[in-house]
Amino acid sequence: MSAHTTDSPRSAAGSQALAALRSANAAIWRHLSDTMVQVQIARMHGVLAEMSDNELDQIGVRRSELRQYAERLVTGKD
Repeated sequence: MSAHTTDSPRSAAGSQALAALRSANAAIWRHLSDTMVQVQIARMHGVLAEMSDNELDQIGVRRSELRQYAERLVTGKD
């Protein structure tokens, strides 16, 4: 017979610690994902900002709309 049962306080503490680690890991990955999206948006904005007014006219975007347009291109959200 084992000295540790699944009902032991040690087992419960281990389960709680594991759940906390999983939660922290998920939060870290969400933050990293959000950060990468923001980096991609900034890069896209930079590329669009380098375009001439004529090129922007051709794609139907005003210079004042570059940030929003970059966000739509990267995220696919309108």
